[in-house]
Order: sequence, then structure tokens, then C-alpha cells
Amino acid sequence: MSAKALFSAVVLCAVVLACGSQPFSDGRTLRCTGQSCDVQVAVSCSSGVCVASIDKDTVQVPQGNSPNIIWQLQNPAYTFTSNGIVIANGGTEFDNCQVEANGRRFKCHDKHTRAGRYKYTVNITGSPAVPPLDPFVDNQ
Repeated sequence: MSAKALFSAVVLCAVVLACGSQPFSDGRTLRCTGQSCDVQVAVSCSSGVCVASIDKDTVQVPQGNSPNIIWQLQNPAYTFTSNGIVIANGGTEFDNCQVEANGRRFKCHDKHTRAGRYKYTVNITGSPAVPPLDPFVDNQ
């Protein structure tokens, strides 16, 4: 086996192991019916490769609700960046997005003035680095 093929195989195994060890991997939906909804963010590492995961892949907000969505980091070695949550095509639908609790929490207010499915990116910093995560908010 060539060195290039061996390196590729090792990298693939590390990625598979890291993905398999995510603490949140069930892909469930959080139905957000209250004034505030919490999303847990975790980082797990295996063989030097770290990945972020969340406990709910989709935050579903029913019509008539306008909650604060709060993302809480579980791993003390990581913090949210100043753009910790970036909501693609969110326009003015989300406001007051800010880092809280010394970077351990990030909050956005979902004004929910219109229905839509919004992809968002979770950006955190720490060592080893983790790639961004891209789940959804679903305003019904």
C-alpha cells in the first residue's frame, strides 16, 4: 500500500471514529413552544479529530411563538465566537444575537414574522479546532 493510500485510510478512519462518538447524533427536532428554547452543543474528540454536535438538528417554532433560542456549550474548552450563530437568509427575522456567559452561551431572538426554514451555522473556537455545524430553525 502506498504512503498516500495509507494516509487516506488513516484520515478516513479518524473521521468515522469522530463521527461515531458524537454525544448527540439522533437528529431529533426540538418543538419550541415556550418563550425560551435551549439547544445543547457538545464537542467530542477521537484520535485528535474533534467535531461539534447538537442535541436537536432542527428547532421547530410554531406559528404565533417568538422565542429566544439559546445555544449552550457543554465542553468548557470551547467558546462561541462573536458570530457564534449565523442564520443564512435570516434577514430581520432574527435579532439581538449575542454571546453570553463568557462565550459559553449564544442567544438569538426569533421574531417569527414569517414562515420559513433557516439554515444556521454554529461557530465555536477552542483547541483542537472544530469545523462549523449547519442545522436548521423551522418557523412554521
